[in-house]
Order: sequence, then structure tokens, then C-alpha cells
Amino acid sequence: MNADQIKSAVLSAIQVVTDEMGLELAVGPLNDLDWAYLSGGYGHLNWDAGLTEYGNQEWSFDVGLKLQSDTRLLNAAILGVFHPETDTLEMHFVESFIRREDQHQLKGRVFKMMIIASYLYVAAVGGSTVRLMDVEPELIAYYSSFGFQSDGQDMHQSREDLAATFVRITEEA
Repeated sequence: MNADQIKSAVLSAIQVVTDEMGLELAVGPLNDLDWAYLSGGYGHLNWDAGLTEYGNQEWSFDVGLKLQSDTRLLNAAILGVFHPETDTLEMHFVESFIRREDQHQLKGRVFKMMIIASYLYVAAVGGSTVRLMDVEPELIAYYSSFGFQSDGQDMHQSREDLAATFVRITEEA
């Protein structure tokens, strides 16, 4: 399979997992409207630069999470790039856009959705590692609680260890 076919299959698998978790989410790639929102300063992260630098790469991997009841509004976005030469999926952007909503399916779950997406992707491509790029210092302890290990400004986890984290997250739901 090529990069686009793998991405499509993984997005479908993420949808199945979120359905099994009862989250009532719509999972898909970031569409043109999502890109326009993100590039226009919709989030706190510099998505315009990220989409330009990473979003157009052959092995880019982007995920948009929305409520099934309103697929126009982007609730969370994930962006990474797989590097076949190192078997590593680098996750560059993960952001929630529902911070002010106390009663939302994604509240406190966006990083967990990134783990689910990352695991399914590296498993599909036969990758070995997920690397979180340029982690903010205040998030290191939180990410460590999911098994990620520090490596300078980045954090990483093997596919095997991520599999156990994936199981734990999906069984908690």
C-alpha cells in the first residue's frame, strides 16, 4: 500500500476504535475547511507553519476529530510525519479546541486519541517508534504517565510499549 492508502485505512480503524469506545466522533483527514481554520490562527499552535512544513509531505499523517452530530466544527487535530528510513512516526502537533466545554466527549481525551492514532499508524506501516517532537516542559510528566520517555526536547515510545498503552486506553473507555 502507498502512503495515502495506509492513511485512509488507519483513519477507518481509528473510527472503529472510537465507535467501540462510544465516543460518537467523526474521524477523518483534515479537509480544506479545517486547513483554512488552522492556518488562520484557529488554535494556539502555529498550524500555518506546521501544515506547510509537515502537511504536504508524502508520509504526512493528519487526523481531524469532530462530533458526529456536527462535522463542520473541528474539535481536535493531530499532525505527524512517518519516516520510513527510521521506521519512526514523528508527532508534531496535537491540539484540542474544546478547552472551554466541560461536557464534551473529547474532554481530557485528545492526547489519548493521538496515542490511538499513532499506534494504529505505526502498526499499519510496520514502524518501530513514535516520537513526540518539541514537547513543552509542562507536559513531560503527563506524557510520561503514558509511557513516553524523554530524549532531549522530544519524547519517544516503542510500538510494543505503545500497544500496551493503546489497550489500557481502549479498555478504560
